[in-house]
Amino acid sequence: MDILQSLFTLKQDMKDEIAEEEFESGSEDGEENSVETVPKVTKIQEVSPKNDKTRRCRIRPDRGKFTILDGARVADPEEVLEIDFSPELLQRIFQDSRVGIQFLARYGIIPNTRECKIENCPKEQFMSLIKHANGYVWRCRSCRKRRERRVITKISVYEGTFLFYSRMPMNKFFIFMLIWSENPGFTAAEYNRLLGEFRLVEETIHNTIGFIKDHIQSWVQLKSSRWPIGGEGRTVEMLETFHTEDVSAKHRNRRERHFTMRIVLICWETNEISICEFPDRQFTRELLESTLYNNLKEKSTVVMRDLLLERFGEVPELNALFNGMYYIKTIADVWKDLSETEKDKQFIKTLMESVQSAASVEPFAYEYFFRRTFVQKPFNHLLKAIRELYSSNSFTK
Repeated sequence: MDILQSLFTLKQDMKDEIAEEEFESGSEDGEENSVETVPKVTKIQEVSPKNDKTRRCRIRPDRGKFTILDGARVADPEEVLEIDFSPELLQRIFQDSRVGIQFLARYGIIPNTRECKIENCPKEQFMSLIKHANGYVWRCRSCRKRRERRVITKISVYEGTFLFYSRMPMNKFFIFMLIWSENPGFTAAEYNRLLGEFRLVEETIHNTIGFIKDHIQSWVQLKSSRWPIGGEGRTVEMLETFHTEDVSAKHRNRRERHFTMRIVLICWETNEISICEFPDRQFTRELLESTLYNNLKEKSTVVMRDLLLERFGEVPELNALFNGMYYIKTIADVWKDLSETEKDKQFIKTLMESVQSAASVEPFAYEYFFRRTFVQKPFNHLLKAIRELYSSNSFTK
């Protein structure tokens, strides 16, 4: 059973539940007139035997009442890697709001349950999922019954995630994320050509790309090694990169970002990464020595681009400085010995830099590391990375 079949089957199974939830919650006007709900409940309890199925559905208190999905239907983190995504599939998923939130909950992009966070909540219980004019929301029934003024008992199903601040429809957002993941180094015009009917304003494209990069940076920081990487027989690539300070899902515009510099070390063989402070951007031999001594195992081969290496000195001088502890080379020195797979990964940087100013005004190394690590199904891995971020509570909401 594919993703759409399973989600639509779940939707069909829960139709009676939705009717119950809407019946219990009522419309916004109905909430102000709770007296009418009493005879309705009595009527449901007196249904004839031919409607016994409906009665049984409505007396089950646990099935999906406080969840978007049943607990058993929440996928393991690795399951998202098995899906063959396409723009058409994403469009079909998000054209139905119920199926859309089921998809997001199933793969950990939004929470499957919510606990009431209102101070002095009478029961501190799970919130109920209800249909609202603005989509699906969570509501605390206990706090609602108190009917206290200035107490908001409803929150969006997207509350606390990056989707809460998104101004784009879900179908456009995820279709763009898919196309961006699979096509590094495209201009806004090229992305719009691939988006077709889902084309976006150029500023929206730039802001959304930066937003995705922020999540990748946070994920890379989560995965950054606390121990030295590399070692004998292994190659570590050294890059300088901008680094976004104060990553927040609330800030949509790239002009609100503040950048500092970092040195990034990437081990080609193990896909390990280490991020090093680089506060004053002074390319001294002392900086190179401390960076390598603190973050690399002995006998590592360190490669970097000619322009970066020249800031530290000449290759013979640097190799004499480290005296066999590390072997310093340029990428050009090792190019002829690289496998075709590694050459393709190096070409990712060329594609990314083909977009004007991509390497100079935005974090560069984090996206490069993500793309070279997940050459196959990068969109699937991006969804998995976002889930890992929210599971670890490491991303600033």
